[in-house]
Amino acid sequence: STLCLSRTCLASTICRSNRRLIPHQNSLWFQNFPYETHPNDAVALCEGSITQDEESGEICIDGRVSYRQLADTISKPIFAPASSTISVTGHLVTGSGNVVLGEKAKFLQDFVTSVTVNNEEHIIENNDTSTRELSTGNVFSKSVSTLRNGTTTVAGNLTDLLFTASRGTIDGVCFSSDFAQDKSYYSISQKSWAPGNIDKSELQNANLIFGSRLRVVGEFHESVGAPLISANTVLSLFNIILTIPIPAIFYSFIPVLPIAGILRQAMVFGTVSTKKHPQPLVAPSASVQNIQVDVEWSVLMTAIENGLFKEWPLYGGAVIKRISASDQGCWSVDAAALDIQLPINRGDELDDFVNNVIYPTLTDLGGTVSLHFGKRIPENSDTLQSALNFYEDCGVEVGLDLGTEDCFHPLCNRDNSADSFTYPAAYYEFK
Repeated sequence: STLCLSRTCLASTICRSNRRLIPHQNSLWFQNFPYETHPNDAVALCEGSITQDEESGEICIDGRVSYRQLADTISKPIFAPASSTISVTGHLVTGSGNVVLGEKAKFLQDFVTSVTVNNEEHIIENNDTSTRELSTGNVFSKSVSTLRNGTTTVAGNLTDLLFTASRGTIDGVCFSSDFAQDKSYYSISQKSWAPGNIDKSELQNANLIFGSRLRVVGEFHESVGAPLISANTVLSLFNIILTIPIPAIFYSFIPVLPIAGILRQAMVFGTVSTKKHPQPLVAPSASVQNIQVDVEWSVLMTAIENGLFKEWPLYGGAVIKRISASDQGCWSVDAAALDIQLPINRGDELDDFVNNVIYPTLTDLGGTVSLHFGKRIPENSDTLQSALNFYEDCGVEVGLDLGTEDCFHPLCNRDNSADSFTYPAAYYEFK
């Protein structure tokens, strides 16, 4: 039957459960959010409606809801990121938001069947990558983007509509039925190496990688049948450990982030169900600064084999996901989502490490370096310019000139410096 929750009967929720992380973890996002004037009661808000078509299974969101709200509404396991408290529509503006279900990791954009931006609906006409087109409103428009080489792609047009919310707020989105799937089982296993002695032939098949100067742990997920004994309880215990609050000061004296991958290898292995654990990894309650660098998976594997983690900051860690090539996004090959983390008080050090070590290392190997635009962003840098070039090559218009009232993201103008922006009033409330 059709599932529907209206704004009145769907209880609103805080998108970010930890108020210290409202709405994001770095200074660009705090600008113009009413946190400075209301540090104790301003919270990012998620409320909206969720419907599922009883015949097609298409899932539609009106307004802004979190992944947790969506999962509670849909009766099947859904694709989602590691953090269930972020908003679905907010995830769409980041350029490379990715979601995971069991052993599968995909770009969120690949599930989009329609999106409403500034009250105008844009529909993807069919699911054939060779003929996929967008229609606008009730009048069909072949509005695919034209790239520099003369070819056209719906990926650039769809990304341009969503990227940094520069075309307006996302008022609604619909996902294909495969966004939610029947319960299944997947196995979890690991292998680890010293940072200077990596077996690339094995590591390149990993789904997740936990990297640090201490150890590189590759984690492998595989679809399997129902087990006699599951590892659901063990994974639940590990997730509970991750949620234990650790004072931020400890991150500067104890290598907490590097230890996480080693602890996971010691604890988590076996078979789990997507009903109990739809996502193999959940975000911890940690106060960290993080930048997500996107690059071709094959390039990152070569960099790791060459000793990339030998140069890693001692108190830093990394979580890397292998994301399948996109049908409706800008990555046409398997991509690495490289989430680089340092303690909360080391943001400048993180920027320097990404700009002076990560970026040149990957570009020297022929990599295409981009960024996730929902996390910390190193403005006025070669890294950010590389990301903008990547999206421009995909067909996204850059170098915009929006006024503050039309700007809903610190990089709304899609250039190398941050802009003053308006955090939409519907997205927060005072408790």
